[in-house]
This record gives sequence, structure tokens and C-alpha cells, in this order.
Amino acid sequence: MKQLIWILLSIGVAVAAMAFALWHVDLVQVGRAMAGANYVYLLPYVALLAVYYALTAFNWALLLQPVGRFTVRQVAPAMMVGFAGNNLLPMRLGELVRAVVFARQHSRPTGAVLASLLLERILDVLTVLVLYVLSLFVLRNVPSTVATGARLFALALLPIGAAIGAFLLVPAPFLKLWHVVSVWLPARWRTRGTRLIEGVLHGLTALRSPTRLAALAGNSLLKWFCSTASIWLVLQAFHTGASVGVAMVVLVVTALAIALPNTPGYVGTLQAAFVIGLSPFGISPDVAFAASIFHLVANWVPVTLAGIVSVGVLGLHFSELRREMEVAEHEVEEADHEAEEAEHKAGEAGH
Repeated sequence: MKQLIWILLSIGVAVAAMAFALWHVDLVQVGRAMAGANYVYLLPYVALLAVYYALTAFNWALLLQPVGRFTVRQVAPAMMVGFAGNNLLPMRLGELVRAVVFARQHSRPTGAVLASLLLERILDVLTVLVLYVLSLFVLRNVPSTVATGARLFALALLPIGAAIGAFLLVPAPFLKLWHVVSVWLPARWRTRGTRLIEGVLHGLTALRSPTRLAALAGNSLLKWFCSTASIWLVLQAFHTGASVGVAMVVLVVTALAIALPNTPGYVGTLQAAFVIGLSPFGISPDVAFAASIFHLVANWVPVTLAGIVSVGVLGLHFSELRREMEVAEHEVEEADHEAEEAEHKAGEAGH
């Protein structure tokens, strides 16, 4: 029932986003923009995409160091299976696929691998926000809406960074606060929250080395600069003349959009993100919509193919993968059930 609700929510978000994107779009003009695009830009786009995923694999290997030392070649297949899963499954279930595949392949706890993915998301969000703030210095004529948003994000970075630093240096007060706040939650939610916080705390040991932290920060910036450059190439393909700063703004809006509950491949939310991100710069919704289709297809096809090839390289079968996910979900449910029983026994002992 819970999965059905999330699937319906994902469909609802995608439909609403697509309706918004199409509201002022003339599909005839979209077709003309697609026909007039310069598809030579597809070649450097795919090359940048390959660099982006290589850098992502390097970052993940660094974040996994509390669980074990792995090379880019070892982490890349499971990572690509996960990203292909995001293209084929709703609700970003590819993240769970990625964690399960890697955990089973290397005999590591699934929870610890999931914690590394959560850290990856936190790092990505912080880096994207930094890029948004940097866009103020790159853009010549900054629209008021973009400037206001960048200032708000700049202000948000300070408490977020301070909280992460404090959690890393002195985690005990945060755990104590969680235990106080979570006392009103059901035992299952409380247990999952505790496991998640402890997993993140364990994963944060990867950030305690100044050298490793610098490598993660530098690599993350480089990775997202590659993503910015790929969006810039798309905008050039449609003869917009948009600057790198404009591409940075579109990247931020896109990153926020795909964080929502989504259908496979982020259809709908990606189109809305391009329309919203490009409208302050005078780029028509028709061209923005056409550019979003180019970006979606040029990303979806190679990533999905790479994921399918990785499934073969790892010797996986889709039926086996489905069973592995069911096993992982069953393990989580068993852990929750054990926590509920332990709490019930503790309550009886108290009486």
C-alpha cells in the first residue's frame, strides 16, 4: 500500500510538472527547434557524460572507505546499474538497486552502503548550492529572481555547513536530541532513524581525513562543472547563446527537480526545470522544452545502455536482482520487527 501511494505521488508530480512545462509551449515550435538543433554537440556531450560518471565513481569509492577500500573499476558497474535503475524505475529506486548490488557483490552491509549514498547526496546538494552562488559572479546581467535565490542559498550554506561540521566533530548531542525527539514516533520509525543516523555517522569518518575531504570537495566541484558544461552544450545546440552562468542556474533547478518523487527518467520534472531555469534569461518555453528533450534522451540512452552492460558484466539476472531487493527489504522489516519486540519487552519489564 505504501509503495502504491509513493508511485501515485510520483505520477502526480510528473503530470503536474509536465502540465506546467507545456502551459505556454507551442509543440509546432518545439518541433522546429528540434529540427534546427545542431546535433554535432552530442559528441562532446557524451564525452562529458563519461567523465561525469567516472568522477562520480571516484567520489563514491572515497565515501565507501569506512566500509572498505575499492577502486573506481570495482564500484562503477554497481553504480551504473543503479543509475540505469533510476531511468527505468520510479521513486529513484535505482539508489536501492545500486546499494543492494554492491553490498551483495562485495559482501558488505546494505545499510552501510546506503549511508554512503546519503552522504553522496548531501555532498552533491552542497556543491550544487555553491555553484548557484558562483553563478552570480559569472553572469553579467543577473535577473532579480536568480540573485535573490542565490543569496538565500548562500545564507542556507552557512548553517548547513556548521551543522555538518558539528555533527562530525561532536555527534553525541545530535544523537541525544534524536532520542528525545523520536520518543513520540512509532518504534519502527525510531529504529530506522537511529540506524540511519548511526550509519551516516560511521560514513562521516571518510571526511575526517583533511586530504580525503579536499579530494571529495575538489572532485565534486569538477563533477558538477562537467554537468554544467553538458547543459551549456545543449543550450548551444539550440542556438541560445546562453553563458555558462545560465547553465549553472539550469543545473541547480534541475537538481532540485529530480530530488522530488519522480517517474522513470525524470520525465516531466526535467522539462519543467528547463522552462523555469531558462525563463529569467529570455529563452522561450518552446526552445527550453526542446532543449530538455535533447538533454533527457542524450543522457537516458547511454546511461541505460551502460547499466544494462554492467548487469551482464556482473553476471546478474533481472529476476535475481528483484529477489535481492526483496531480501534487502525483508531484512529491514525483520530488524524493525525485532526492535518493536525489544521495546515491547522493555515496556513490560518496566511495568
